[in-house]
Amino acid sequence: MTNAKVIEKNDDLVVIEVDAGYSATFLELPGSYSPESFFKATEVVEIQKQDCHTCPHASSSKFDKIRKGVSEEGKTHDVLYGRVIGTNRWEVASFMYEKAEWSDEEAKEHCKSHGGVAFEKAVEKVEEVLDTLPTNLAAKLKELLGLG
Repeated sequence: MTNAKVIEKNDDLVVIEVDAGYSATFLELPGSYSPESFFKATEVVEIQKQDCHTCPHASSSKFDKIRKGVSEEGKTHDVLYGRVIGTNRWEVASFMYEKAEWSDEEAKEHCKSHGGVAFEKAVEKVEEVLDTLPTNLAAKLKELLGLG
C-alpha cells in the first residue's frame, strides 16, 4: 500500500510526498485546488481549434498534458491547465470563451484583465462570412468553393 502525505500547502503550491519505493513525488497545483478537487473538476483534453475565442497564458509547447475545467466567476468560460514538461507542476495554460456567449470585445477584455499573453478571435465558419456579403458575390464564392 502506498503512503502519501501533504508536506506543504499554501495558496500557490501543494507538495505531496508519496512513499511507493520512490524517493518522492511532488505535485504543484494552481490556485486553491486540493489534489482531489483538481482531478475531479478537470478532464484530460486534446487541444484543437474550436469555435471559441482563446486566451493563451503561455506557449502550448511548454506543456505535455492538458486538463480542462470550467470557471464560473462571472460569465462561464473554460480554463485549460497545462502540466509543465518534465515536472508535476500544473498552471493555467489558456482560457476558452464560447462565441455564442462572449462577444469578441468581452472575451478580449476579460483575457487582458486576467493575465492572458494574447487573444485569438474565434474562427468564423465560411458560411457565416459568406452570409454577410452581397448575394451575387456570395453565390459566386459558394460556387467556386463547391458549397453549392
